[in-house]
Amino acid sequence: MVLGFATVAFAVHDEAVIIEEGSAVAQPGTAFVFGGDARVRGIQLNNYDLNKDTDEGDVKYWDQRARFTIDAKTTGGVELRTRMTLGNYGGNHVWYDEGKDNTADNEHVKTINWDWAYLHFPIGPVTIDVGNQRANWGYKFFVWDAPVDRLKVSGKFGNVSVAIGTDKLAEASGENLEEGTGEQVGGDYDKYFAVVGTKVADWNLKALYASYQDKRPATDETDCLDSVGGFACEDPGADENGAVLDLFVDGKAGPVGVHVEYVTKSGELFTAPNDDKSPNGAYIAVDGTFGQISAFAAYAFTKNGYVADNDFTPTLFYGTLQPTAVMNFGQDPFGGTADTGAIVIGGFYSVNEQITLGARYANAQLEEFNQATDDKGTISEFDLQADYAITKNLKYTLAYGNMKGSGDLFDAAEDPSASCILSMVNMKF
Repeated sequence: MVLGFATVAFAVHDEAVIIEEGSAVAQPGTAFVFGGDARVRGIQLNNYDLNKDTDEGDVKYWDQRARFTIDAKTTGGVELRTRMTLGNYGGNHVWYDEGKDNTADNEHVKTINWDWAYLHFPIGPVTIDVGNQRANWGYKFFVWDAPVDRLKVSGKFGNVSVAIGTDKLAEASGENLEEGTGEQVGGDYDKYFAVVGTKVADWNLKALYASYQDKRPATDETDCLDSVGGFACEDPGADENGAVLDLFVDGKAGPVGVHVEYVTKSGELFTAPNDDKSPNGAYIAVDGTFGQISAFAAYAFTKNGYVADNDFTPTLFYGTLQPTAVMNFGQDPFGGTADTGAIVIGGFYSVNEQITLGARYANAQLEEFNQATDDKGTISEFDLQADYAITKNLKYTLAYGNMKGSGDLFDAAEDPSASCILSMVNMKF
């Protein structure tokens, strides 16, 4: 367990349906593996705009999502790996959103998103992955579940694993044509990366280096910071480059798990205008299970405008992948970037095989980044959670969170406190 209120479910194949080769729907030498997950959530947000005089920060709604993994495995270790999600807004289908009639005839209900679809196959000592994939790394502090068009070559040589690859982040072909001549101006936006990892005793050590090369032409707009997940913002600069270094450690010291991730960015693509400071941050956590109690403690920080991926969810109010969050780690509740240092402690108590109770406390110190005021503030948060395993593959979760801000950063807030309730049924299959 790593600092986890499990508000997000991931597809598993533990109970997957397998269609063997030679069946009515599979070619000889081919087997299909089906799996996935589904959920329904109820969300209540109170005073999320930190303005008690308006109702805009009070929201109640339900949403749902269903995801299906379909993998085709054939001879020679060749696989086609896919996942699709049913629903709108990234798969989170909001019930009767904006008063729309959510019937089968409504187009926004029938959306099918292909999350990934790529080929996976061995050639000699290496494995090739090519196609639309998801970029995942470490503890979600840098990047997680980000869609990329990727070619990756990986292999293991003794106790060392190596992977190299390239991502196509933007294609310039047919765009940015010079007026009058129709000639192409600028080029593509590409990423090149290398990963090296090894295991020493109970410790996994990995390093990621990525080079970003944005050859798209400049616009008349002011250059801007990179967006969450390490990808450049929508306004490219002329021939801007950047680099990311991420170090990852995972292991055990006796009964205690230790988890560390440090990331730093450099280059004009990732630094703020008129500022050459490198955005960076780190996440350090320890956890352990002692009888019926699982406990964890963590410290995370961001500097020079670094913002963690929106899948990084250390609390209910951080990580905008979850509907209860008001900001990503490295931001403030008002949409600005804030250098942040936070400590989180908590634990879970297993009452029996079906019921688990959890609590968590977090304290974050914020300072506005690259602003004229450099206001500072403190956020205190307390979360509660109860999980009930209805069956092996069906779980109900009820979570409550309360957040309160103080300091100069929150002077303009009518009421610098917010609360949330999350009620969720999740199924894995």
